[in-house]
Amino acid sequence: MSQGGDISGGGGSGGESIYGKTFEDENFTLLHEDGAVSMANHGKEHTNNSQFFITSGECPHLNGTNVVVGYVIRGIGIIGEMEKYTTEEGDPTKEITIYDCGQIPAGGDWGINDADGTVDTLPPFPKDWTKFENDFTISEMLDQLGAIKEAGNHFYKHKQWVDACRRYKKAERYYNFFNNKIRQIEDRTRLEQFQLANSLNLAAALLKEADHENVVFACNTALAIDPTNAKALFRRGQAHNALKNYELAIADLRQALEQAPSDKLVMGELARARASLGDYRAQQRSALSKWLQ
Repeated sequence: MSQGGDISGGGGSGGESIYGKTFEDENFTLLHEDGAVSMANHGKEHTNNSQFFITSGECPHLNGTNVVVGYVIRGIGIIGEMEKYTTEEGDPTKEITIYDCGQIPAGGDWGINDADGTVDTLPPFPKDWTKFENDFTISEMLDQLGAIKEAGNHFYKHKQWVDACRRYKKAERYYNFFNNKIRQIEDRTRLEQFQLANSLNLAAALLKEADHENVVFACNTALAIDPTNAKALFRRGQAHNALKNYELAIADLRQALEQAPSDKLVMGELARARASLGDYRAQQRSALSKWLQ
């Protein structure tokens, strides 16, 4: 779940109310299902203030103790995305910013779809798409996926790494959505080729962000489709090198060099990985010798 609304303390310890310090529980009619918007309290009845939380799954243990005031209608996927970047204590590991808020008037635009001037105008999450229940031809699928990836490429070319990553991740979500609708093996193969290219692009953008753990995951996705892909092996090797997994880096870069024997970038990265491993082992030997004296 995600919690907010501490307008006085900012860290979950405060909160205010137009009714006083706290206000009473209204009722417990609505249940804590996926996407419930519920009041946070002090663990006792009638201690509601401005703090609230949104569930990302069923939370039956909260029924009867916290008041559900409604449910998220669109955009629930962002809650799951935020949860990926939090510590065990619930602190964000990446910047999470609300850029705008307020009431939407009757008939107003909910702002669900991406609208940043690129060719991609789909909502970030397939579940929010008005065509979620529709069937599609493989050509329609690839057209939609291509538009999302093209938007990612646009941001990558302009060195807007966060926006590029966001679009490539969006393309992956829509790939999974379309993949569940595929009936023909040939169509699935065409979709997989898109996923391969998109995963490579995502890995490249994540490298720019120095998000090396997720580079490894993106490359793993690509290599599950094409186990000898030189770009995926190289980028995973780069990530392992940055993570100081030198032996894994060397293994990947050796395989990449087998596929692209004249690639100087691969050669250079492999040399750095070998040098780093040598330095690490020398440091370990030195530390061990001092310990044994």
